[in-house]
Amino acid sequence: MLIFSLQCRTFEFVVKSPTPVAVELDPEKINLPVSYDNCLFLLVAVEAEDTTKQVARAAKALGKAVRNTGVKQLVINGFAGLSKLPADSTHSQTILSGLHSRLIEREPGLHVDTMPFGWRKEWTLDVVSGVWAQRCIHV
Repeated sequence: MLIFSLQCRTFEFVVKSPTPVAVELDPEKINLPVSYDNCLFLLVAVEAEDTTKQVARAAKALGKAVRNTGVKQLVINGFAGLSKLPADSTHSQTILSGLHSRLIEREPGLHVDTMPFGWRKEWTLDVVSGVWAQRCIHV
């Protein structure tokens, strides 16, 4: 699993259109902006060999990033483009769901959202600088 983490002063996304592997989504959520302040935006590449072991390691590493940045919100986006050997969509969704659950368990009070899997999205973000603000985590 490879995670590119960006601390954002502001982050907004808009769901635009489905890919062939898109999850079902309420039509009212299409073209509806979703906004966050002071969050970590995560681009997560799930690889074919990833297991619950990688989920646990990723949650631990992200917990450290949360504590060092002081953010109260995390936004997870599956992003196969970072992987050399991407998992299939079913495995990716399972791992991403596991990461979401594990982060909620490890970090009480942290608001964790997952962007709709398999949908094309537009993003607007204002990334901050700092030692922990921009990280690449490989587990």
